[in-house]
Amino acid sequence: MKNLYIAAVTLAITLSSQVSANDENRQRLGIGYSTTDAEVMGLSFGYGDGIKLEFGYDFNKYLSAHVSYEQNNESILRGDTLKLGGDAGYTFYRENVSIKPFISGGLYLYDENFYDDNGVYFGFGARASYKNFYVDVRQEFFDMEDQGVDVDIDQFSVTIGLKI
Repeated sequence: MKNLYIAAVTLAITLSSQVSANDENRQRLGIGYSTTDAEVMGLSFGYGDGIKLEFGYDFNKYLSAHVSYEQNNESILRGDTLKLGGDAGYTFYRENVSIKPFISGGLYLYDENFYDDNGVYFGFGARASYKNFYVDVRQEFFDMEDQGVDVDIDQFSVTIGLKI
């Protein structure tokens, strides 16, 4: 009986440590708010705000990948941004809580009612997690050229979601 008890405790400790170690290899699904600002020839203006949908995967405590959709609406302007990218940082753990400051980058596809563009984006942010919930805050940037004029785009987003 004593051997059975020791075996059960050993098995429980082993399984709990494996769950903790594999906690990083998880998918994320979130919804949030996004706002877009533009700068053209030194003039800054709001390009609208809207919804953000995100799916991500944390490979380990350093690297993650994600695909996201952001929509901005401002009176007659409607823009959609699709991003495929990743982030690199270090995840700090404390019991059921973790926080990961990171730099991000990848490819974007931007489509609006007057103009379309694609290219490379970069940014920075942080993701905080508590058990199966997370909050992701990020600021990302990309440059477009609309009819020969450079347009600098800044997108800020806050996403709330679940680790699945």
